[in-house]
Amino acid sequence: MQLAPFLLDEWLAAKFSANPPIEFDLGSSTGPVWKLRELLALEGEDAHERLLDTALSYTDPAGSAELRCEIAMMQGVDPDHIQIVTGAAEALLLLFYLAAEPGANVVLSHPGFPSNAALAESLGIEVRRYCLRAEDGFRTDLDEIQRLVDPRTDPTGLQGNAPTTYELYTASGMALIGHAEDNLLSLRMGVNRISYDPLQGSQGPIETTDRDNNELYGDVDFRHTFSPRRAVYAKIRPNTRNYDLKFDQSGFQRGSNGVRIDAGVDWDIDSIFLVNLETGIQHQSYDDSRFGNINQPDGRISLSWVADPPHQREVELYA
Repeated sequence: MQLAPFLLDEWLAAKFSANPPIEFDLGSSTGPVWKLRELLALEGEDAHERLLDTALSYTDPAGSAELRCEIAMMQGVDPDHIQIVTGAAEALLLLFYLAAEPGANVVLSHPGFPSNAALAESLGIEVRRYCLRAEDGFRTDLDEIQRLVDPRTDPTGLQGNAPTTYELYTASGMALIGHAEDNLLSLRMGVNRISYDPLQGSQGPIETTDRDNNELYGDVDFRHTFSPRRAVYAKIRPNTRNYDLKFDQSGFQRGSNGVRIDAGVDWDIDSIFLVNLETGIQHQSYDDSRFGNINQPDGRISLSWVADPPHQREVELYA
C-alpha cells in the first residue's frame, strides 16, 4: 500500500526534533498542557488513591455511564445519545464512515486541518474545498459553500477504499469600478481545474479520470450608497462545472450550471445598530435529469449592535 505524505506529521516531526528547541511556537493549535499532578490536585487529596484503583481493561464502547451522564447533564441531552471517543480524530473517522457511500463528497475549508481531507480521501470520498482568503479576513463565504454543496449524492465513479491524490489549479481576477461613497461595481471571475492521479487497487486499476473537472465561477456585485449609513446592493454569482468525461462509470452526467442572486439593504443607525435585510434565490440545473433541479428562495435578517465598545453583538434570522 502506498500512503500519501501527511504534511502535518512531517511538520510535527520537524518541530519536536528542532535543535535548538523552538521557544515560541506561533503555528501550533495545542491548548494548555497539563501535568498529571495538576489534574489530580483538582480532585482533592484522595484522587491518587482512586486513580490507583482504576481497572486497566476494556470498558463500555460508548464510554462509562458516569462520564456520559455528566456530559449529558452539561449538554441537556439523553445519556444514551452520548458517544465517547478518543479525541477529535476518532470522531471525524466515525463521521466520514457514515458519509462514505458510493459517490459521496464532502466540502472542507482550505486551509484546514490536514487530517480532515486525508481521512475523507482514504475512504474514497470526493473532497471539495472552499477558500478562506486573507483579503476577506479569513471569513467563511457561505455563497461559495452553497455553490459546492450538492442536494443529492454526487456519484464519483471511484471504487474501493483507496486513497487518491490530485492536482488543483486555481486562478481568479477582480476589478472594481466606481466609488464606495456612491456607486461601486465589483467584478470577480475564477476557475478551478482538478485532475486526479491514477490509482492501482487490489483488483486492478481504479478509474479516476471521470472525476477530472473544470469549474468556472463569477461574482457581480453592485452597491449604491444613499448616505454614509444607508445602502442597497445586488449580487449575481453564476457557476458551471464541466467534467472531462460526460458520463461517469455509473452512467451519470455530473455537470451542472447555476446562479445565485441576492438583493439587500444595509442601514447603520447612529453607529450603534447595523441592520441588514437580504433576500435571494439559488438555482442549480444538473445535466442528468435524475438529480433534478434546485430553485430555492431564502432570506436573512441580521441585527448587530455595539453594547460596550469595542465589543459587538449580533443576531441573525434565516428563512
